[in-house]
Amino acid sequence: MPAEPKSDFHREIAHVLFIDVVGYSKMLIDEQSEALQALNEIVRKTEPFRVSEKTGKLIRIPAGDGMALLFFNSPEAPVDCALETSKAIRFDRALDILPNDPDMMAFKATIYQGEGNLEEAAKLLGEVNVETPSVNTFGIKITQLTLERNLSEAVRLLQARVAQYHFGSELEKGVFTGILAFTQRLAGDAAGAKITAERARNTLEPICKNQPENDFAAITLSRAYAVLGDKNSALKEAGRAIALTPSARDAARGPGFEENLALIRTIIGENSGAISTLTRLLEMPYQTTIYGTPITPALLRLDPTWDPLRADPAFRKLCEEKKE
Repeated sequence: MPAEPKSDFHREIAHVLFIDVVGYSKMLIDEQSEALQALNEIVRKTEPFRVSEKTGKLIRIPAGDGMALLFFNSPEAPVDCALETSKAIRFDRALDILPNDPDMMAFKATIYQGEGNLEEAAKLLGEVNVETPSVNTFGIKITQLTLERNLSEAVRLLQARVAQYHFGSELEKGVFTGILAFTQRLAGDAAGAKITAERARNTLEPICKNQPENDFAAITLSRAYAVLGDKNSALKEAGRAIALTPSARDAARGPGFEENLALIRTIIGENSGAISTLTRLLEMPYQTTIYGTPITPALLRLDPTWDPLRADPAFRKLCEEKKE
C-alpha cells in the first residue's frame, strides 16, 4: 500500500469567548459604533487579552454586534477575560453615577498610569491631599508623583502624612513610614532615607513577630531593610512573604510578592534576578503590591524605581510596547 501523505495540518484546542452588545439592534448607527468601540477598548485592556495577544495565542473574530475571542493558552483565559470585562463595565457605570467620587477617580487613574498616560491620570488626582482618608487613594497619588519624577512633592506629602495623620493602626503607620523612606532614597536623600527606614523597621519588626502570617507586613519590612542596606534581612523577609502566599496556591496574590522580590533585588543590585522576575510578571495577571495595576511596559519605562536596570538591554526590551 502506498504511504499516506503527511499533512502539515496542526490541531489545537481553542477556548472561545463570545461577547456582544445588549440591545445593539435598537441603537442608532452612531450609538452602535460608540458602543462597539468602547467594548473593544475595555476588552483589549484586560490582562488575558494582552497576555494572549502578546504570546500569539489569541485570535479575534469581529461580529456584527460584538466579537469572538479564541484563546489557545488556557481554558481559564476566556473566563478571566469575561470577568475583567464585566468588572470594567460596572466600574464605568459606577463612575457615571458617582463622577466625582475620589476613590473611583483614583482607581481610574491607575488604569491611565498603567498605560503611561500620566496627563489623564493627573486630572483625576488633583484633589487628593494629606488629609485624604483613603489609604489606597493617597498611595495612588504618591505613585503618580513618582512616575512624574516629582519626588520632592511626593516626599513633602508623605512627610506631612506621617507627621500629622492619625493612622488606623501601627501597620498603616509603618507602611507609610516605609514608603517615605523609599521615596527619600529615590529623591537622593540617602541619609534621611536611612533615618526614616530605621523608624519603619522599629515599627514593623514587632508586628511581624506578633503576626508571623501577615504577608503584607513582611514585604513592607523587607523594603525597610533594603533601604537600610541590610541585604540578607531584606531577601529573607521578601522570601518569607512569598512562602506565606506562593503563586502555586494563590495565583492572584502570589505573583505580587514575587514583584516585591524584584523590587528588593533592584535596590540591592541583583539586577539579573530582578529582570528575570519582571519578565515573567509581564506575562500574567495578578494583584500588584506596588502599583494599582500589574506591571506594564509603560510603568517600567516611567518609574525611577527601575532606573538601576536601564543599562541592561534585556530590561530595555521589557519597556517596549507590543506593536498592534
